[in-house]
Amino acid sequence: MSHLSLVDGPLPTAISLLAAAAMLWLLAGGRRFWRVSGPLGLIGGAAGAVLLWYLAEQVYGWWDESFPRVLYLWAGAAVAAVLLLVPRLVTTGGVVRRLATVAAALTVAVGAVSQANVQYAAYPTVASMFADQDLATGSITAVAGARHAGSRTIPATTERNWRPPADLPGHGSIYNVAIPGKVSGYRAGKAYVYLPPAYLAGSGNTNLPVLVMIHGKPGGPGSWISSGDLAETMDSYAAEHHGLAPVVIMPDLSMGGAAKWPLCLDSQVARSATYLAVDVPAWVRTTLGAGTANSRQWGIAGLSSGGTCTMQLAANYPQVYPRFLDMSGETEPYVHGGRTRLLRDYFAGDKTAFSRQNALDVLAVRKFPGTVGKFVAGESDAKYGAEMLPVYAAARKAGMDVTFEKASGGHNWRLWSAALAREMPWLMRQLGLAY
Repeated sequence: MSHLSLVDGPLPTAISLLAAAAMLWLLAGGRRFWRVSGPLGLIGGAAGAVLLWYLAEQVYGWWDESFPRVLYLWAGAAVAAVLLLVPRLVTTGGVVRRLATVAAALTVAVGAVSQANVQYAAYPTVASMFADQDLATGSITAVAGARHAGSRTIPATTERNWRPPADLPGHGSIYNVAIPGKVSGYRAGKAYVYLPPAYLAGSGNTNLPVLVMIHGKPGGPGSWISSGDLAETMDSYAAEHHGLAPVVIMPDLSMGGAAKWPLCLDSQVARSATYLAVDVPAWVRTTLGAGTANSRQWGIAGLSSGGTCTMQLAANYPQVYPRFLDMSGETEPYVHGGRTRLLRDYFAGDKTAFSRQNALDVLAVRKFPGTVGKFVAGESDAKYGAEMLPVYAAARKAGMDVTFEKASGGHNWRLWSAALAREMPWLMRQLGLAY
């Protein structure tokens, strides 16, 4: 039951059919109902959909042209269902019929939510809705200190020098941790850390590579767990490689849920680039004893605005993140209102200060012979697929060893979770774990 799909198969189909039937029930009033209440409810639903579009795309910039338009129809239906509820209760007799009317309105609302989830796959299964229940208990520092006190002095762990112990766990563990911004002053929310079976085995003594995973907006560090199947992907890879997988760090990019996200830039909003390039690696090396052998052990990957962040860090800190995976990233950091508003709110109008950090500008003036990366976009994601092309071209021109791949899918978690699983062998070769 926990692995029942919420995005494919019979369940979402059944929810949609029930929602359609429920809407027909709400519309099945008599002549009196259709003189006033029925038309007003439908007009109100249409107005609600238009209002949602205006707020989402014109005022606040919640979504862009990749947002599936069919969801506005579902949103309008949900608003209409709520508006039709009261007049239907008034004109419907009997307790059972009135309860059925309330249930019908709720079903339409659930149908709208289900369709949004089908489009973006934010919760692919029933179990993904309760991902936090799988978090490990206890302190990660106790686990790391007990097993990896000497990790900082041993060579990088690879498939060639690793011998799995008899007590190798069957799966990794996920911890919710605080990674302080000692140098940057960044006020980070809680991060998530995945420790693979090889890290948890016996007395430890591993020096594993580190993969920093960047979430998008909307979203948070836990999105990679609930929506991206990260633990399953890492455990699956580890099961095929004697328990070996990277230590995965999922930091918070929202500054603890701030209204104005720092966009992986050092700006007047926050020094989030320094946080990700200095504070996070220092904490990982000191606390976890991972990625201490050489810079090749470090990689960064992200999706959507997190893909943009990935490219920012790869361009500005190639000595920290010489390996990257940019999935559906933008051409440059974006806020609603465009570059004009970004320059005003983040750099007090200073174009030069922004250009010094913007990946596309940095790639134009520097060379990166030691950087290896990959760009992945969905075949049906016209907007972000096009936005990535100039960054890819600039990366190639700057000497990066990069490739661009199109994958089946759009701008959603189906694409990103599948892409991460598919690219794991490539990533682990690049990070020196596999050959």
